[in-house]
Amino acid sequence: MTDIDFADDISLLAETRDSLQELTTNPETEAKKLGLRISAQKTKTMQIGGEQAMTPLSASQQTIQNVDRFTYLGSILTEDGDVITDDNCRIGKASTVFRHMRSIWSSPVINTNTKIWLFNVTVLSVVTYMPAKHGR
Repeated sequence: MTDIDFADDISLLAETRDSLQELTTNPETEAKKLGLRISAQKTKTMQIGGEQAMTPLSASQQTIQNVDRFTYLGSILTEDGDVITDDNCRIGKASTVFRHMRSIWSSPVINTNTKIWLFNVTVLSVVTYMPAKHGR
């Protein structure tokens, strides 16, 4: 698997810097034929593992910024594979949703079964959200 696509976002995966540059250049060439361009300002690279820092890539004759983490489809990805950052972010988002629904939780008019259902679909779904895997 070399790429993961979602709407107008694409994640390119490669084992070497040269392979990744080629994967970046090919779509750029095809996009130009259609009058489209890849935005180097919105494009980021992240190296996972490896002993040496990767030489920067380029798109549209501009250097692509290398980052140590970024958000893709609501998940925070880090170069060291740390899931705690993503977990904490999800818990924070769920807490915010829970607080915004305080009037519902304290309402005597709404029955307990409805509150449980709302909790499951609004709060728990934020914590447990997993983007669909490529190809599903």
